[in-house]
Amino acid sequence: GAWSAREGYPASGTLADERLITAATYGSPQTIFGSEAQTNYEHYQDGSDASDAYSYTLASRRNDRIQWIDALENLIVATQSAVYAFTGDAVDSLPDPTNIRARPISFNGASEAPPTTLGSSLFYVSKDSRRIFEMTFQSTPNQAGYTVIDRTLLASHIGQGGA
Repeated sequence: GAWSAREGYPASGTLADERLITAATYGSPQTIFGSEAQTNYEHYQDGSDASDAYSYTLASRRNDRIQWIDALENLIVATQSAVYAFTGDAVDSLPDPTNIRARPISFNGASEAPPTTLGSSLFYVSKDSRRIFEMTFQSTPNQAGYTVIDRTLLASHIGQGGA
């Protein structure tokens, strides 16, 4: 199986859309695993129905390990080189076995430090641990998507080592 002493165990996990979603085992560092929906958080046998379990391996520019996963409007997956929104058939939906899309949100990679949600925003630390980014989902009648703002831009002392 995907989880074992040989393949390793997930490094990150979150609950979203009535699924336990985990990611980044030793043997599958770029794969997310979504449990069966609503009924069994321990069932991870891939299926083809929308409520079945699924797995998805990120095809990224670099072979980066998933650092963490979390959920806002979509499933957010961060690697050292980029942050992605995993969606279903619509930009504001979560993935399921019948529809999984990985869309890059930002090419500002993330550290292993878990993100923090405040209101409708997700805050995360950059891969070099020197900047803090705020990610927010915004939707208008004509467009929906994420904005990412460097919250340390005006506070350059944040992230610098102490003397």
